[in-house]
Amino acid sequence: MKHRTLNEWFTRSAARHGNAVALEVGGQTLTYRQLERTAEAVAGELLSRCGDDPRRVGLYASRSVAAYAGYLAALRLGATVVPLNPSFPAVRNDRIVRSAALDTVIAEESDPGVPAPAVVVDPSRLSEGGAEALTALLSRDGPARRKRRTSSSPLGRRGRPRACR
Repeated sequence: MKHRTLNEWFTRSAARHGNAVALEVGGQTLTYRQLERTAEAVAGELLSRCGDDPRRVGLYASRSVAAYAGYLAALRLGATVVPLNPSFPAVRNDRIVRSAALDTVIAEESDPGVPAPAVVVDPSRLSEGGAEALTALLSRDGPARRKRRTSSSPLGRRGRPRACR
């Protein structure tokens, strides 16, 4: 049995069930195809802001389209996702961001108040240009770029993120 990444499972489901409902959250309903396009647009935005594949991405969002699309976008790029909880005290999120040495943070609001560059996700404002940028950047390096770090654990021997020093 071949082991697949979560991104591969989702992509296969989107190809098979494109018009089926994939997500119902916050009064919004997205099909697999819409969620896949939104995630690709977020991934394109991440690439255009970071200049290259981010290795560690924080997700500063709660149950929303931005949270689910952001998670899928980070996985699509082969990044490790570090969840940040907007309801946590700012000091705690700050410590997590610094300990994990995040490259960027996906957020629903313009200033999440964390010490890392933020990519704000407003699904209603995402353009198809983000998905096109993603396609162009991923095709530039071929399959090796897409396979990066999909099976290794981000945790070290003591159960702390490997990025902690």
